[in-house]
Parts: sequence; structure tokens; C-alpha cells
Amino acid sequence: MFNFRNLSLPNTMNAIQRSRMQFARAMVVMIFLANLGGIIAQIFVIINAPEDFPPVAISFSVIFGVACIGAWVLLQQGYIEIVVSFLGLSLALFALTFGDRSISIFISILAIIAASILVNNWIYAITIVMVLGRSIYEIIMNIQLYGLEVREDGIFLVALLATYVTLAIATRFLISTAQNVANEAQRTSTLLRTTADISQITATILDLNDLFPRAVELIRDRFVYYHVQIFLVDDNREYANLVASTGEIGQMLLERKHRLPVGSASVIGRVTQIGEPVIASDTDAKTVLHARNELLPNTRSELAVAIMDGERIIGALDVQSTRPNAFSLVDIQSLQVVANQLGIAIRNARLFQAQATSLQENKRLFLESEANLREIQRLNRQLTRKAWGDYLLDKRDLSGITLDKSLADVRKEAQWTSPMMEASQKRRPSIVKLDGTDASIVAVPIVLRGEVIGAIEVEISGELRQDDSVDIIQSVAQRLALSLD
Repeated sequence: MFNFRNLSLPNTMNAIQRSRMQFARAMVVMIFLANLGGIIAQIFVIINAPEDFPPVAISFSVIFGVACIGAWVLLQQGYIEIVVSFLGLSLALFALTFGDRSISIFISILAIIAASILVNNWIYAITIVMVLGRSIYEIIMNIQLYGLEVREDGIFLVALLATYVTLAIATRFLISTAQNVANEAQRTSTLLRTTADISQITATILDLNDLFPRAVELIRDRFVYYHVQIFLVDDNREYANLVASTGEIGQMLLERKHRLPVGSASVIGRVTQIGEPVIASDTDAKTVLHARNELLPNTRSELAVAIMDGERIIGALDVQSTRPNAFSLVDIQSLQVVANQLGIAIRNARLFQAQATSLQENKRLFLESEANLREIQRLNRQLTRKAWGDYLLDKRDLSGITLDKSLADVRKEAQWTSPMMEASQKRRPSIVKLDGTDASIVAVPIVLRGEVIGAIEVEISGELRQDDSVDIIQSVAQRLALSLD
């Protein structure tokens, strides 16, 4: 059973299909105009000698003209096969029944060309049989009349038959060759687009759990394969583990954790061992290397190409078809390019994962170091506080020193003022403006290893800049802390 409806959208038709469409339109127009000319001639005959012309003839011509119009409408809607089958059979029928030899030869040649270019194999065979049938019949009748005597009529009939046969074979061969070339070019273009799309995916996706499923689905849909899957070799190089597979069957295989031993009697086992493409052209043949999978019973041919990381085999890309001998050199080359891109993507993803792991480890070590540093600082403060507490308990007679410029006296005593207490509690300078004067009180904490062990209070006049005075006092407090330590 064959499909009578062809695709009508221009972007789904290859060059050969568009040519067939144009040729079919030209044939319909030509036949319609020829039939119209016949109708006009018949009308003139009817007018001049109506008793010599049967009405059935013009009725048949009118019906055939309407049929041509219908064929044109069907052709515009995309039903190419129906129209071209009608054309081929109609021309063959005319060639078989037309009385005038010269016109019959012309129609026969036209029918052979139309059948070779337009129609499928069955209609082509029927058309050729009908066209050749008349020539064979005429040769048989000539032999019955004249025997095997060499005559011009007999030579002409045999030469005409040979011409028909040669024309039918040559035209069909050329059209088939052109069709195959166009199909191969279209497939090559599809493979190149698919390779470019996969290259874009592998360049933008670093998560292998997302990359592999998208890659196998894209390869299956674009290359029109039965099944596509990706295997990765384990670290011990003992098994090739399935990591991505298409369809529901693929999900079942993944759930079963499907794997094949490296070097086993299977396409995957062999390609992961030698690194070269391995093909099982016909899985029904006993001599073909193929491990049959009960979940993929329709596989008739299988191709696997190695996924490489430099010189190391890290996996395999496996594709399967329901047709024997389904893989051409273009398929192998295209899939090898795809496998190479997958190898680069796997290496990049693993490097990214290693960098991410290293980053996480460095972050963990940094946080641990930060926590350890805080603990060390806490212990330092604790030890400093205890040491200075013990020291002050032992030196009860020394609480501080006061220098009074107005009295030119140094007293070994001091009282904790409010600015000093505020500076010690807040661990930052405290500044208090004296009422009625331009002088200020600046108190700065003395900090040793994060622990406040005292404070310095200085009265400064308005002649000095406050910021400079605070910086100087802080520097003195820092040096004093180090000296006291």
C-alpha cells in the first residue's frame, strides 16, 4: 500500500519533488490544451458533417477535459501521486488505443517520460507494460502476416520497441539517481544541522544529567533512528554503563542499570575496546557481532562510535535502525563528529565539576580556618584578661598615672572617668566637649590581643585638629599595649 498524498508545503519538498510538481503541471496544461484543440476540431466536423461524427466522441473529450481540470485542482492541493498516476495511465491508454501511428509514438514517448519522472514503481511498471504491449502486439501481427521475412515495417517495429525499452530504463535510472543524490544531499544537510545543534548544546550545558538525554533525543529525531543511547566506561574499565537512552524502553534500561562488559561480544563491548566505529549491518545474520536486546526486537542494524577524551576511550554513542544496512559513510562521519563533541563536553563538565568541588573544599577550609582564628582570638582574650587580672591583683598599689600640666606633677593614681569607661566598653575613641571652652576630652581604649586592658584620657585644646589628636592618641595606646605585654 502506498501513500497517495504527498507533502504540499514548499519547505518540506526537496528539489526533485518540486521538479515533479512543475513537470506534472506542465503535463496537465499540455494535455488539457491538446484535448481542447481536439474538441474544437470535433465541433468543426460536427458543423460541416454532423451525420459522420458520433456524439460519443465529443462527450468523451469533454469528460477528459473536466478530468484535467480536476487533476489541476488536486495538484494544487498537493495530491501529486494521484495526479501523476492519472497522467501516466491516461497517456499509456491513449498510446494503446490511438489509431494514427505517428501520434501514437509521440504519446507513447510522452507516457514513458511521464511515468519515469512522476509515478511510483507500480504505476511505472503498468504504464510501461501498456506502452510496450502495443509494439509487441504489432510485432506479433507482422510475424503472423510475413513470417520472419526481413521487411522495413518489421525492422521499424523492433527498433521502436528497443527505443521504448532503452528510453524507459535510461529515464528511470537517471531520475532514480537524481532522487538518490537529492536525498543524500538532504540527509547530509540534516546531519550537518544536527551536528551544529548538538555542538551548541554541548557548549552551553555543563550538567551531564541534562546534556545526555537532550543529545540522544535530538540525534534520534533528526537522524530518524529507531533507538539512540550513550554508554560511559567505568573507572576500572570493566563495564560500559548506560547513562542515556531514548523513549520508554530507554527508561526501562536505565532503571535496570543496563551495562555491557568492555571487550564483550557486542557492538558496545567491541567499540569500547578498540575505539573504532563498529557496525552490525544486519542483526539477523549469524556472523554479525551483535548482542540482541529483548526490549529492542525491531533492531536490524546497529552502529557504535567511540567517545574519546584525547587518546582515552571514555564511552560510546550507539544508534540502531529498523532497516538492514541503514548506515552510510555520511552517518558514520557525522556521528563520529557528534561523539567527539560529546567527548569534549564530558571533559569540560568533569573539569567544571572538579573545579566546583575544589571551590567547595576551599570554602570549607576557609570557614574552618576562620572559625579556628576566632577561637584563637577568644582564647587570647581570655588569657590576656586572666593574666592582667592576676597582675593587677598583685599590684594593687598601681591603678594608673595622671599627668597634670598645670601642676607639673605626675601622680601614680588615676580614676576611671565616664569617657574612659565609654571608650573601653565600645572599644573605640570617646570625645567629650568641655562646656564654656574650646577644649575637649579624648578617651582611647588600650587593647591587647582583642582585650581592653586600660584606657588613655587626654584633654586637648582647640588649637589642635581633633582628628589628628585622636590618631596620635590611638598610636600611643597601641604602642603602650605592646610595651605592657
